[in-house]
Amino acid sequence: MPDFTTTQIAAAIAVFVGAYAAGSVNFSLLAARLLGHGDLRSVGSGNAGATNLARVAGKGAAAAVLALDIARGAAVIFAASALGMDPLSPLAAIPLVLGNRFPVFHGFHGGKGVAAAVGAMLVVSPFAVLAGGLVFFAVFAIGRRVSLGSLFMVLTYPFSTLLFGGNRFDVCAAGALAVFLVVSHRGNVARLLAGTEPKFGAARKPSGESEP
Repeated sequence: MPDFTTTQIAAAIAVFVGAYAAGSVNFSLLAARLLGHGDLRSVGSGNAGATNLARVAGKGAAAAVLALDIARGAAVIFAASALGMDPLSPLAAIPLVLGNRFPVFHGFHGGKGVAAAVGAMLVVSPFAVLAGGLVFFAVFAIGRRVSLGSLFMVLTYPFSTLLFGGNRFDVCAAGALAVFLVVSHRGNVARLLAGTEPKFGAARKPSGESEP
């Protein structure tokens, strides 16, 4: 474990707080309001993520928000590295996703954080993201369920990061993201096991969260 000065520790804390604050800005909720759809959490599936935004406001708005979420995830890791956080910069992904899930600016009720995690992992281990993306599309093509594809995707991250030469902090960040995102999807897991998780594009009643 490298030795860190008090200044470096203080800088790391500031970066982690900044990452949480950045994650707390929910682009899906903001887009829904700007487009006149009100609180995204009260329409569609009730989820504050891009999949529900696609249902409510269209695929164009969802694609734009998805791109912003991914770009923000990458920017947070780049910023942490630029501010001298290396080798700990990958760990900034953890407060980023926590902010997305429990946003201080939106009543601590946000999305699942999958897109933010993908953006962060693009910097931490781009080949792991490529491998995870292939897994996602394969699973989605078979089951037509975004949640199932997302779960399989994030579960590959720690193993792929290690396989492609990631250091212990890279693997730790990937593992923490995988655990957090699986826990965040526990409702989806229950519905998948019960056979009630809706397929992408299928109409459903607003009965709680179902998408990342």
